[in-house]
Amino acid sequence: MKHKLGDVVQIKSLNWYKKNKDEYGWVEEERLPSFGFHMSEYCGMKAKITAVLYNCYFIDIDNREWCWCDYMFEEDIQEDMVNHPSHYTWLKDKCGIEVIDITRHLDFDLGNSVKYILRSNHKHDASISDKGKAIQDLEKAIFYLKDEICIIKNSK
Repeated sequence: MKHKLGDVVQIKSLNWYKKNKDEYGWVEEERLPSFGFHMSEYCGMKAKITAVLYNCYFIDIDNREWCWCDYMFEEDIQEDMVNHPSHYTWLKDKCGIEVIDITRHLDFDLGNSVKYILRSNHKHDASISDKGKAIQDLEKAIFYLKDEICIIKNSK
């Protein structure tokens, strides 16, 4: 198995699925779990591996419902950590916009509050648990909200 707990993977594209599926909507590799039509809704998406069991991965975006294998993931994904890090682009898969598309229209404190709220549970850091990172992001959001409240209270 190529991946470990916490790795971010990208599920193969819908084009890959359409080219490889059989007449029943299944893609099968010898002695591995099948990629079924019900999994195709996740094609092209990035996901975090939340559990590894035998030759099977479980991922966050399907609530650990399906068993995923190496052949179902793109071979090599290079995350653009400067322009489009996944902890800010996950929203694009849901509704077509990135976090920056929202925050660029807000002032500094409100923009940062929204940024930290939206990236909570999506940014992973090896030096801290996912739960700890989520709490840290939410505490940062509260800091910026409190700062904005102080500015409003002290304005003339």
